[in-house]
Amino acid sequence: MKNVLLIVLGCLIALDLGCSSKHPGAKTTDEMTDFAQRYAKAWSGQEPKEVAKFFSESGSLKVNDGPTAAGRDEIARVARSFMSAFPDMVVTMDKIVIKGDITEFHWTLTGTNNGVGGKAIGSK
Repeated sequence: MKNVLLIVLGCLIALDLGCSSKHPGAKTTDEMTDFAQRYAKAWSGQEPKEVAKFFSESGSLKVNDGPTAAGRDEIARVARSFMSAFPDMVVTMDKIVIKGDITEFHWTLTGTNNGVGGKAIGSK
């Protein structure tokens, strides 16, 4: 019988999406909440390309001290590694906190880690 570890991770991501009411194109709290809920659902969906769609073509993602994944293909690769390591992964949005032009996305990942050495690629 393979031993697996059930983990719960919490994190926040600062999203620079122009959320200040004085910023042109500012997003409302409802819009940001919707965005964060859809982003969490994409991570839970086991479709790496769906996660990558939340980033611009030239966007990037950095997980802890891992290398920066630049562009949607590389972002999808990192997402795929987490989805492989956590096949039952569920990401939930805990809350968003808007601070001027920055939105913090607080989330929780729950899942059984089947990754090599107990880690997903790109994680530390």
